[in-house]
Formats: sequence, C-alpha cells, structure tokens
Amino acid sequence: MDKATTNKFMTFSFLLAAALVFWTVGVLFDTASDSFAVVANLKANPLLQHGIPMVCGLAMFVWLQTSPKNKAFADEVITETSKVVWPSFRDVKGMTIAVTIMLIISGIVLAAFDLGAGKTLKLIMGT
Repeated sequence: MDKATTNKFMTFSFLLAAALVFWTVGVLFDTASDSFAVVANLKANPLLQHGIPMVCGLAMFVWLQTSPKNKAFADEVITETSKVVWPSFRDVKGMTIAVTIMLIISGIVLAAFDLGAGKTLKLIMGT
C-alpha cells in the first residue's frame, strides 16, 4: 500500500477517534448535568454545551495527528492489516454451514442429557 493511501486511512481513523471522543464527552456532559447543578448551569449555555465536546474531540484529533508515536503505530497497524488474506465467500459459506451443524448437534446432545438427568432425578426423588 502506498504512503498516500496509508495517510488517508490514518487521518480517517484519527477523525473517527475524535468523533467518538466528541460523542462520549457529550454523553458524559449530559449525564453529569442530571446529577450536578454546576454542570447543569454550564449545560444551559449552548456554547459550552457543544463547545466542550468539540474542543475535546479536536484536541484528540490534533494529538493523534501530531504525535510521531501514534502515527508510527497507526502506520504499522495499517501495513499489517493490508497483509491479511481474507477467506473467499465459498470458504465462509462452508465454515458457516459447519458451525451451524455443530451447534445443532451440540443442542441435541445437551437436550438429551438434560432430559435424561431430569428423568433420573425424578426416579431418585420418587415423584
């Protein structure tokens, strides 16, 4: 994968992380405003209500984008992920059928054991 594509993926993933921080801080701000009067007063101001999560998300994006360690880690992750060989549709379909059959067999075995154990306990208890 070339460097330009890697940088695009990296920037997009950093943007998603920043959006997640924005959303999380917004939810935490709303939750805290229900419990604390001081936070409720801050939430009454629309600039602070939307500004605090926006500043946190923007700070996260800038930190991720400017930190050499974060960029090196993301570059390694993208490089390793591009080396993954994904199974074909035929393989996935075959594995799904095999797992489904094994689940049905396991369910039948467990049901038989449960019924047998129940009957045995009824005989022992005498009911």
